[in-house]
Amino acid sequence: MAINLEDKKKIINYLNKKYEEIDFGDLSENTYLKKIKSLYYLDRKQIFLTIIEIYFSFLDVNFKSKIQEKIKKIDKTTDKISYALSAKFQIDEKYKELLKKIYIELIKSGNSHKILTYIYNIADLIWSLSNDKSTDFNYYTKRLILSLVYIKLIILFFNNKQFNFKILELEIKKALQQAKALSKFKLKLDFISNVNNFLKYFSKKKSRREF
Repeated sequence: MAINLEDKKKIINYLNKKYEEIDFGDLSENTYLKKIKSLYYLDRKQIFLTIIEIYFSFLDVNFKSKIQEKIKKIDKTTDKISYALSAKFQIDEKYKELLKKIYIELIKSGNSHKILTYIYNIADLIWSLSNDKSTDFNYYTKRLILSLVYIKLIILFFNNKQFNFKILELEIKKALQQAKALSKFKLKLDFISNVNNFLKYFSKKKSRREF
């Protein structure tokens, strides 16, 4: 059963306002979500994956609406990418603790591929808004490299207690410079290594109450 627009808005508002109280591990007993007709016939796993898909879509739309006009006015591609990455983390700052809970539960429930798909989709959106005209293998290589950069920055975003946007700007610049030097073979190794680091980081957090 498709989730109608009104129910999507309810779910997004609920997640944003009540995320601290939500047990993502057992949404079947969630009294608020039980009232949403579009979720009636879904089991516990389906409810979780459905509302996460809705929330990731909300973040995508929010991100796109924020940057799509300004990014057109930036000339250099590297500057476009830097601006988009910075803007993404400024948006996510507002939803940081909720995102952490979502990442932890996705990994815990064996759905880490959903996070990687989301990361790739963000990279794809950034390149698309940057007017990328690549085709064939180069199309995917650019998105894989940007996904790698994004993963590194996500770990910094959550793990560095002294994190601020001045640090972020420096890390974006450094990460993009490093990415330019990657060979195709090194890119594959670096991507696998950073995905493992990402999964290990959030896996360690899953059994802890503090964030």
